[in-house]
Amino acid sequence: MTVAAVPSAGSQPFLQSPKVEKPGPKPKLVIPGFEDSNRSSTADNEMVALISEITSMLASSTTETTNEAISRTLERLGRTLGVNRGYLFRFSDDHRLMSMVHEWHSPNLLPLAETARGIPETTFHWTLEQLQSNSSATINCDDVLPQPAHAMQKFLRERGCSSQLATPLVCAGKKTGLLCFATCGRNRVWSPGESQMTVAIAATLGAVIERQRTSTALENTEKNLNALLDSQNDYVFILDLAGRILHSNPPALKCLGYALPDLRGRTILDIVPPGDARAVSTWLAENARGEASTSFLPLVTAHGTHIPVETKVTTASWNNHPVLLVVSRDITDRIQALDGFKRYQARTMAILEAIPDTILRLRHDATVIDSMTAGAAQQGFSEKYLGFDLPKITSACRDAISRAVTTGEMEILEIEIPTENSKRTLECRLVVFGEDEILAIVRDISERAHLEQMKTDFVNRASHDLRTPLTTARLMVDLIQGGGTEEELQEYWKILSLELQRQNDLICTLLTAGRLEQGTLDLKCVPLDPLLVLENSLGEVRHLATKENLELSFDLPESLPSIKGDSSALQRCFTNLLDNAIKYTPAGGCIHFDARELEGGLSVRITDNGIGINPEDLPNLFDRFFRAGNAVRAEIPGTGIGLYIVKSLIKGHEGRISVESRPGGGTTFEVWLPVADDADDQQTRSL
Repeated sequence: MTVAAVPSAGSQPFLQSPKVEKPGPKPKLVIPGFEDSNRSSTADNEMVALISEITSMLASSTTETTNEAISRTLERLGRTLGVNRGYLFRFSDDHRLMSMVHEWHSPNLLPLAETARGIPETTFHWTLEQLQSNSSATINCDDVLPQPAHAMQKFLRERGCSSQLATPLVCAGKKTGLLCFATCGRNRVWSPGESQMTVAIAATLGAVIERQRTSTALENTEKNLNALLDSQNDYVFILDLAGRILHSNPPALKCLGYALPDLRGRTILDIVPPGDARAVSTWLAENARGEASTSFLPLVTAHGTHIPVETKVTTASWNNHPVLLVVSRDITDRIQALDGFKRYQARTMAILEAIPDTILRLRHDATVIDSMTAGAAQQGFSEKYLGFDLPKITSACRDAISRAVTTGEMEILEIEIPTENSKRTLECRLVVFGEDEILAIVRDISERAHLEQMKTDFVNRASHDLRTPLTTARLMVDLIQGGGTEEELQEYWKILSLELQRQNDLICTLLTAGRLEQGTLDLKCVPLDPLLVLENSLGEVRHLATKENLELSFDLPESLPSIKGDSSALQRCFTNLLDNAIKYTPAGGCIHFDARELEGGLSVRITDNGIGINPEDLPNLFDRFFRAGNAVRAEIPGTGIGLYIVKSLIKGHEGRISVESRPGGGTTFEVWLPVADDADDQQTRSL
């Protein structure tokens, strides 16, 4: 129903409102100066046909073609009404602004959309008020409007419009905008039929726009859902109600070893063990009825591997169809944790070795609340889990806890706990945590303490080994200065030379170890004949073997493959290994030295029948400062860095070294070096 205003005496009407007539023919309305807008019954039929045509066009549009259909609707209506402009306004979310979102205009006019965005809602306030009680609001002439419509009048005149028909646009039961038609440069009387037609079209437009908005929101929701599913670490499957797989996320595809096209269309029965088919059919039926369930059926990969999972199934909607949402979580760790305490302890200790700290929550009286170490929550807190003697820890912490509570500052203490074969050294940091709790951050520093002790022992041994030849050398100097027979002086000079060489060798060893630690040791690797290196090494130790009454045998072929290396460094390695064999072999023993081509390289072995090495010492034999226990007990001199240097130098030559030994049964060291592959090149390698 259009809005009418009562004109003052002698003035022309500026709004036309339909009157309720009694049954009978309607009089033809003629208003001087305005177009005749009354329609015949034929014209009314044409309007009904037009409404049907436009409604059909809008209803058949898709989300992608909705905007085009709206533009065609404005053009079709505009040309039918004989107007110059048709446009669609939409409110902002807060209803404070209005913007033109669709527009049609006569070919001789310029578009208005760019000048009709972000217009205050108050501009249309008068029109909106008229729409409170009527289905449409008409302005037949912009010259005669009441004062409240001044803003509307200004808007029309700025855009060259003389008359306007406005109809509310309703989406989902709410007014969201206006559908308007206007003439330019001429007045216009809008008939009730035209108003009713625009109301009908506006209702269809509102439904189509709401459908577009809903469809777009649904598409965005599905896109977001897809993105969410793809980002999940759990295995997600979307099934139809018959159990066929419609979609799966990347973690599930990676786990199963399928590509999505290969998996899509298969049933869930294809990825579970055949023996569980009945159970799967049961929960498919339950969930099809809307009954959510949880199961523990394994998944079968493309390679036949079974993966234990916990699966939850719920109903959902996917592309507007009911589906089953299957979320499976790999519970391999949980299953393994239930296999027994021994397996659990071994795995947990492996975690503790990777995470140096164990965090305990203690009360102020030093009783343990629980552990915050990763993994403890799954199996429950226990002393065996931590591997610590908790009573001794808490007993040692009591005084420190009191100080921490009093001062509010962190307390640090070291705790030594005896074990069956040695002792453990723990560093414990105590921090006030809450009103009645203390965090105890416990770190096992036994290895660090052991290393510090080895360093101290090394310094003591090195000092002793440096002082001994120096003392002997000073004694020889005094004897030489005191004079003697020619034979005595020669012996003194010989001893002095040997002791100085011994001291020089030790200093060189210490310097080499230091350069290895700093990464400043360079190897000048060139192609060389290994036979010369091996013979020189034998020559350096032959007199020592004779002196110790040892048999030194060797098997060195005349032809050995060329290797690429630093001759000085390699000679030092083999000399050190031979010297060790002599040092740890009792008088009357034998040492064998041989070389051969093996596995595309050169294999050199040094074998003795000396005191051997205890099995527990073999893993640490090449560590810095380490000395085997039986060597220490036998008081055989050594610094504990010789084999560390040997392994570092061999590794620098891209080779490897291994050892086989048993207590009292001798030792065999084997060095393998690759053959030279580029005989003409020289290469510098930094260690």
